[in-house]
Amino acid sequence: MGPPDRLDVNSIDWSISGFNWVRLEWTATTNRVIGVLNGNGRREYSTLFLDGLKDDETVAGHVGDIVLTSDGAFDGAHYDILLFCTKIYVP
Repeated sequence: MGPPDRLDVNSIDWSISGFNWVRLEWTATTNRVIGVLNGNGRREYSTLFLDGLKDDETVAGHVGDIVLTSDGAFDGAHYDILLFCTKIYVP
């Protein structure tokens, strides 16, 4: 079986230090923001959105990847991000 067609996000745990923010996005012609994170925290999407935060494979240029960007890093900055996802295969 190859790579999944999309990744739906069930929850995110993070610890970020030394950045203004770290942003997670689904890749498409115009990327779609999953979340902008800073400090420490947890977001539980499976309780808010039933089966998690869903990537929409009908969006123009959908790739199915999740990318990370950041802003304002200084020497010694670090982040730990744990994503719990469901892999979706479209027949």
